[in-house]
Amino acid sequence: MRIAYVTAHYPPDFTSGATLQVERLARRAAQLGHDVEVLSGAITMGLADGELRTETIDGVVVHWIGTASRVEQGDDGNWDNPLAAAAAERWLREFEPDVVHVHTLQTLGVGVVDVAADAGRRVVVTMHDLWWWCSRLFLVDTDLQPCPLVTDVNTCACAVTSPWRAERAARLTTALDRVEQILTPSTVLRDVVIANGLDPERVAVDSNDIAIEVRPIVGSRVPADRVRFLYLGGDSALKGAGVVQAAARRLDGLAGWTLSAYGLAPSDPAPHQVRVAPAFRPEELTEVLASHDVLLIPSIARESFSIAAREALAAGLPVVTSDCLGPEEVVRDGVNGLVVPTGDAETLADAMRSLIDDPTLLAHLRHGVGATPIEIRGTSEHVEALLDRYRREERVRTAHTPNVAFVVGADGAIARYRVHHPSEALALHGASTRIVHYLDPGLAEIAEGMDVVVLQRVPATAHVLEVIERWRTAGTHVVFDVDDLIVDPDLADTIPGIRRLAPTDLEHYVDGLHRYRTTLEHCDGAIVPTPGLADSIGRLTGLPVAVAANGIGLVELRLAAAARARRQLRDRVTVAYFSGSDSHQPDLDLITPALAEVLRERPQVDVLVVGPVTPEATLDEFGDRVTRRPFQQWYQLYDQLAAVDVSLAPLVLPSDFNEAKSAIKWLEAAAVGIPTVASASGPFSRAIDDGRTGVLCDRTEDWSPALLALVDDPAGRRRIGAAAQRAAELHHGPHVTADRWTSAIGDLAARRPSGRTSTWTHRSPDERAMSAPPLDAYGIDAADHVRTRRRRRWFSRR
Repeated sequence: MRIAYVTAHYPPDFTSGATLQVERLARRAAQLGHDVEVLSGAITMGLADGELRTETIDGVVVHWIGTASRVEQGDDGNWDNPLAAAAAERWLREFEPDVVHVHTLQTLGVGVVDVAADAGRRVVVTMHDLWWWCSRLFLVDTDLQPCPLVTDVNTCACAVTSPWRAERAARLTTALDRVEQILTPSTVLRDVVIANGLDPERVAVDSNDIAIEVRPIVGSRVPADRVRFLYLGGDSALKGAGVVQAAARRLDGLAGWTLSAYGLAPSDPAPHQVRVAPAFRPEELTEVLASHDVLLIPSIARESFSIAAREALAAGLPVVTSDCLGPEEVVRDGVNGLVVPTGDAETLADAMRSLIDDPTLLAHLRHGVGATPIEIRGTSEHVEALLDRYRREERVRTAHTPNVAFVVGADGAIARYRVHHPSEALALHGASTRIVHYLDPGLAEIAEGMDVVVLQRVPATAHVLEVIERWRTAGTHVVFDVDDLIVDPDLADTIPGIRRLAPTDLEHYVDGLHRYRTTLEHCDGAIVPTPGLADSIGRLTGLPVAVAANGIGLVELRLAAAARARRQLRDRVTVAYFSGSDSHQPDLDLITPALAEVLRERPQVDVLVVGPVTPEATLDEFGDRVTRRPFQQWYQLYDQLAAVDVSLAPLVLPSDFNEAKSAIKWLEAAAVGIPTVASASGPFSRAIDDGRTGVLCDRTEDWSPALLALVDDPAGRRRIGAAAQRAAELHHGPHVTADRWTSAIGDLAARRPSGRTSTWTHRSPDERAMSAPPLDAYGIDAADHVRTRRRRRWFSRR
């Protein structure tokens, strides 16, 4: 097989984890008898820009091209290098490879991918970093602050200009669409690239191999009267040099520890326990690991893999790491190591202190290292797997993103999650979307050019039913969307909060349930946010039902990022309950005894209740420590959340109605990095990894100890909040929402019923309007928001 490797850097010109990986792959493939050549940038060899030099290194032909002038990350030449593209075109024409495996492209530019695709070559890309979305590679800004993982959210102050960033993103996205296979070294990096818009079907995990064999040394480790910490990140700020120094200073005066920092520049002041040493030779690694107890990985950069974490665990050392992605693939918090928020020196110091103060914790983590051995991949195994992949024809194409017309039946927060978010998300993937109110006189026209019409909580009217039949007769796919179990009037008496309604209000509410059900019975199926709701509606109607979970939109993610940046440290601890309607009064009442106990036992705690619910009189004894605020506009929510320490999400259970509710309260708090304590309903249990991204309460009596534990553990609150934020970004962001809606709509289209007759007794009054009521604006600046622009264009066409 003829294999062409493309890499921005290659040893000995430049050495790093990624360059050594490419070198090992190329060398081993050549040893197996394959014809292997490498095109690499050269930054230390004295070559002029675009100048070529060819040599053979360990059986591999390496074509060097001068790129030293294109190292600057904000330079167009870093991502658009016509000289490298021309050289690659000539090389590929002469070499005629079977596959072109691209590893890194900074300085070589994306044109290399284009010329390979133009030549009809199979192109595979391994992403060792996030260059495809971030010119700085690691999603860290110039102030060494981690950026949101969904890059559409980022304002990118470090980019040249907004148009520059947009041009770069469009150019790279177009090239990436021509790639046959996309590989990542870890599952978590796969999650990141999918969260940034890549089709999950096109992305596979291809773990890095590790060349150095590390021998387990757990059995021979000598117990010591101190914990010997180890840091291997050198003097790199991105590797957390400043963080580890700041953490060490916080431990000054505490006995029972040492820190060996290899490659770190000496700092003043520094505790006497810190020993700075020069970098060691690779063959000395086993000896270095054997003389330490815990490896520290305080990286600020988003790591794609982390060889160091694997080497340490293989040697028997627990690892304390920041939540910088790659190490977490093998480090399990509380099992074989500890995970702390990125860039948080205080929390890192707290983790180190816990190991110093509690020898049983270190023993527990050592046991976890031995009980959960990690798999280390050898180079030969890696190359064989890649060769097998090269031989497979996997020309995967991204699924068609459907064009969707949304009809709003219930505006406000419900429409944001079930209309504006999917509309925004689908538009990011190139779809056309339209949004109108169900009373719009031109309702029938919205289906033109659309693949599907989604009726979001639309109550039946004579006109709505007439239009639905017209659409369905014309072949348009029509589905109902609902986020609560409000299509079964028989359940009205069981809904918590509804029992509090006055007779007239209750009659109006039940009439609405009948009308929602009538609309549903006229559709081809339904989309809902939770599996429990899907099961209930499927059993109730016999219609096909698909799940598209609620996500969080770009606008909210931007608001949340801004709110996080404005957060201030406080001496007091605020726990808060945010409610959108008074139907949640029973939920607040459920946890009132726990709130009273926490207020009584912890004088530093305050309780905030927001929305149309009222704290019970039993909390009056605490005076102004319990405050109430009226309902807040949705765009104010994230600043409100950023001002609290714990968010509450109680639900009265068991309740079929509450079991159908999604975990929005967790999602909103998570976006700001605030931990949530929630009732263990099905949706909350699926959203929350208990103890890691939130806290679940199975019973009413669980609430008080759960809240007390968080109140007493500031570092734990930060750790859970950071983990929740990442989970929200990676698994509930707009690109994931687009994938979920595309999948749900495709699933319903495949199961579309034919010849179905309904036995439901319809209720559809003749409700009409001269014009559609205005819909709530969605966007930080509504005039600039894509949905508003689309809606304006739509009405201008009419």
